[in-house]
Amino acid sequence: MAKKLTGKTEKKLEHQLLWVVGFVVFLIVLYFAANAFFKYLNGFDYEGMHFTKEKYGDKPVYHHYYYYKQPGSNGGVIQYNLYLLQDPRTNNITFEGDSIFFNRTILYVGIDSSYPEYCRDNSAAVVDMTSFLRGNNFIVEIGLGNKTLAREKGMTHVACGINKAWEVVEFIAGNETGVKVNGNCHQIIVGPECRVQDAVEKFKVRAIIDSRLASES
Repeated sequence: MAKKLTGKTEKKLEHQLLWVVGFVVFLIVLYFAANAFFKYLNGFDYEGMHFTKEKYGDKPVYHHYYYYKQPGSNGGVIQYNLYLLQDPRTNNITFEGDSIFFNRTILYVGIDSSYPEYCRDNSAAVVDMTSFLRGNNFIVEIGLGNKTLAREKGMTHVACGINKAWEVVEFIAGNETGVKVNGNCHQIIVGPECRVQDAVEKFKVRAIIDSRLASES
C-alpha cells in the first residue's frame, strides 16, 4: 500500500519543483539575453541607426528595426524590420536633392520600361521598394513611365510632373546609378552598371533618417 505524503513533505516537494521551474526559466531568459547581447556586439551604428549583421541562409544581411505609431489605432505601434544586403557604411550610391519625407498616404511608383531587359535585379528592387513603403503604412499605386505602354497594358501612367499633387517614386534609366529627390519627385536612377538594389537600399536608409530628423525637429 502506497505511503501517504504528509503536508510537510508535500510542501517540500512543491518548493523543490518551483525551484527547478524557476531555474529553467532563468536559463531560458539568460540564453535570450546573451544571444541579444552578442548580436548587439556584432552590430554597428550608422547615422543614428543600430544595425546587426545576421545570416540569411549563407548570405549576410544587415538588420535594423524601429517602431512607428499606426494611424487610427489608439496608440498602437508597429515594429518594422529593415534588412539590407549592402552594408550601409559602404553603400557609395550618390544621393542628391531634398530630404525624403512623405506627406500623403498614397504614393505612386513608376517603372521605366527602357531598362528592365538588361537589369536582372530590377523586379526584385521594385518589389523591395513597394514592400518598404507598404510596410510603413503607405498605399502604393504602381504604374509605368511610358504613357503609350501604360495605356496598352491598362496601367496608370506614373512619372514625375504628371500631377503636382502626387508623391512619386520613379525608376528611370540614366548615365550613373543614384538617388535624386526634388520635392515630390523621388528618382531611382539606374545606370549601365545596374546597381538598382543598392540605390533602393540607399533610398530606404535615407528615408528613415530623414523621417526621424523631421519628427525630432
